[in-house]
Amino acid sequence: MKKLFTAAITLLIFNTTFSQKLKKVDEFNFSTATKKEYKGYKNGFDVNKLTTDFGDFEIRDQLIINQPSDPTNLNNNVYNGVKVTNTTNDFTFVGAGKYSAMGAMSYIYLSTSDGNTPIVIERIRVYKPSMGRPATIVVDFSKKDGSNLGLGKLGNTFNLERAISLGELINPNAPLTREQAIAKLKEAKDLVELEMMSKEDFEALKAELTPIIMGK
Repeated sequence: MKKLFTAAITLLIFNTTFSQKLKKVDEFNFSTATKKEYKGYKNGFDVNKLTTDFGDFEIRDQLIINQPSDPTNLNNNVYNGVKVTNTTNDFTFVGAGKYSAMGAMSYIYLSTSDGNTPIVIERIRVYKPSMGRPATIVVDFSKKDGSNLGLGKLGNTFNLERAISLGELINPNAPLTREQAIAKLKEAKDLVELEMMSKEDFEALKAELTPIIMGK
């Protein structure tokens, strides 16, 4: 009887602790989250608004499927349960269907023909760091025009950070990098010399871009 009582108490404590872990939050800062903080969340928890050091993302935000990256230097790497061995012209981090860990082994990559497509974020999930792997962001999305991606309405990226950094997905609302700001200012200078942009507009753009270029 005593053993049964002890087992019941242990189970109650376990269930109470587990149930306190959050499975959905309104906002989450991916850039500053610590391992200790992640302990308060279930694995694959949903986020409505996500802050990262490569941009902010929110449900219903728009992204663009760009073009596949060169995957040859990624072979035999595993990202969120998906082994990347793609050596074709398909995307490396963008696929068809709603993401599920169970379906990771049969991941269906999107092809070049799916490029240059506006999409809408439908779901954002964060998978906690484990077994030496960093935390990852999974995003399910739909086409902006509502048409199918493959055989269904949804597509996904199983690693948003990698998809963005490799240029497979573009965030049109992302702040300009220093390099992008310099390139934009140089282009504007050329337009002034070609008399296709006024000096007043150039000075206004210069004032806007200078803090980015100077790192202020």
